[in-house]
Amino acid sequence: MKKAALCLVCLCFTMLAVPLIGSAFETYKCNDQEVTVWGFLRNNLGVFERTQEFTNSGNQLATARTWFRTYVDWKISEQFKFYTAVQFIYEPWYKVEEGNPQSENGGPQQHRKAGWKTYSEFDDINDVLREVYFEWKPNKKNTLKIGRQIAIWGEALTDRIGDVIHPNDSRFSFAFANLEDTRIPQYMIRGFHDIDALSSSFEWIINPLILEGQYNVNRTGQYANQEADGGAEQRFAIHPEDRFYPGRTMAPGIPLSSMPGRFGFSDLGSLASWPIASSFYEYIPFGGFWIPSELPYVHTTYPDGLRDTRFGARTSTLLGGYQFGFSYWHTQAYDPVVSRGGIVAYAGTTPYREYEVSYPTMDIIGFYMNKQLPWPGVIRAEAVYSPNKPYNTFNIIDPRMSLAIPFTNPFTFSNESAIVRRDWVKYMIAYDLNSFFYFDWHKTAPFDITLEHVGEWVPNSSDLQNVIYSTKVANYSAGFNLRLSTNWFYNRLSTEVVFGYNTYGNSGLVMPAVKWMPGWQNQKFSAELKYIGLYGDNDYEGLGMFRKKDMIILTTQFNF
Repeated sequence: MKKAALCLVCLCFTMLAVPLIGSAFETYKCNDQEVTVWGFLRNNLGVFERTQEFTNSGNQLATARTWFRTYVDWKISEQFKFYTAVQFIYEPWYKVEEGNPQSENGGPQQHRKAGWKTYSEFDDINDVLREVYFEWKPNKKNTLKIGRQIAIWGEALTDRIGDVIHPNDSRFSFAFANLEDTRIPQYMIRGFHDIDALSSSFEWIINPLILEGQYNVNRTGQYANQEADGGAEQRFAIHPEDRFYPGRTMAPGIPLSSMPGRFGFSDLGSLASWPIASSFYEYIPFGGFWIPSELPYVHTTYPDGLRDTRFGARTSTLLGGYQFGFSYWHTQAYDPVVSRGGIVAYAGTTPYREYEVSYPTMDIIGFYMNKQLPWPGVIRAEAVYSPNKPYNTFNIIDPRMSLAIPFTNPFTFSNESAIVRRDWVKYMIAYDLNSFFYFDWHKTAPFDITLEHVGEWVPNSSDLQNVIYSTKVANYSAGFNLRLSTNWFYNRLSTEVVFGYNTYGNSGLVMPAVKWMPGWQNQKFSAELKYIGLYGDNDYEGLGMFRKKDMIILTTQFNF
């Protein structure tokens, strides 16, 4: 016990001394115990290519985000290990969001007193404690990990297919230096078992939802509805506003085209309940007649506790040169759906309809495969299928219902909640060609190539709407990605460019980057300059939702 306490004291001292030490840490040994500490200090400084339409100022600053992260690996014995990753993140108050009352930005002191959450992630344990778990390895074939972890079940250039364990932190996805930082870590029990007789391994995960609600599901950009109140939006919010059709119930004699039937969400899903501060137009049956509704009231229900525990398993097998496996994951929809509730009326007030933002459960079945080809290159494939993915639907009114005046019978809906379950398929096929293309004018390093094709299919999507947009869900969309990369001067300078295109919205991106790692400090320091260009045909489909948010980002990082 004293030996463990001594190692813990050394560990704490090391973590406090990290910012002051410029050389690499060596492994601390204390009898049979070992403590290894490493980490980084990173800063992202980015500017929008053009002045943003939503801002009330001419400031084009996109990001000035600073990470300080420390990893600690404490080998207590041959059977037990403790691992943690602690981080502190700071961002300033952005003038580009001045006038946005729904921004997570803390801003002036009066905003913080009002309870607005800041971007600076140093005051909430869910942000500071990125990973912390104990590992028990009773023998070489079995391992158990308990605690907050990150489990990666797949990889892709610009998207995720089989990597379904973690919800996504999309608030800063374009400004993050890598995809790992967009995963929201989860508390879980995770087991690994080698089955030598089958050349296989088996992994299982139980993920009780003991995080706060907003950390259980996607954390998205929040912003004020420009149509409703003219306020400034958030830097990375979709463009230009959230829209949701509540199911247009038309009064007899009024053309459907004259019924806007939509309202804008301010801060969708971020508050326990929030009255919509936007123009809203829906006729509802009341007292035998159709009358205009008052502003609706929206409640948010987050998955929580043991009742909504996520769980699943994944296999990995090596056979005939193929590495392949199957997976199953029971989870919730990480993007919310909006369900219609009942009509509420109080004495002396105009009735209104209640709505609920929720995250229904769903099941995801997956398959993946990697294979070194007889010729140069590796082929990768991933596919997932959900038989019960929840969607919002436009088709709410029962077509058998006759719209008679006056309203005399209970109004019937084909699906009053506006939520339906449909099949969903997403897949990826990729080809990696590394260490093959050498040229006489550049003999020190190869040109590596990755080609990806990503497809998404919803077989019966004719009546489905994207949850917060007024567009229909695409029946099928195809994406194509290409990455070219190489390094120069013996890896002191590396370059890459990623091209992406998706048929949904005729949208895509281009991301060229150059990274410099000087020889001093044993390449502990790096500086990467990246351009992110986004395009699309409209503001509501594919990456077109982010168009006009092109930016240039300089990422500097010091590893210790």
